[in-house]
Amino acid sequence: MTAERPDPAVNEVLVASGRPRAHADRTFALEEAAKAHALGESSGFVGKLVPIPGRDPGARS
Repeated sequence: MTAERPDPAVNEVLVASGRPRAHADRTFALEEAAKAHALGESSGFVGKLVPIPGRDPGARS
């Protein structure tokens, strides 16, 4: 699955309004960094992969 790139004009409007948003596909405990990196190298996600310090490994996001 490949995500479509947003229209640059839409990005300009969002940035000008001060409300840019990023979609977080998943969050990971810092201890799961290798798992997050492997997923980032695949095409199995859309959005950002976010490490969360202090989060319990294995917890669902």
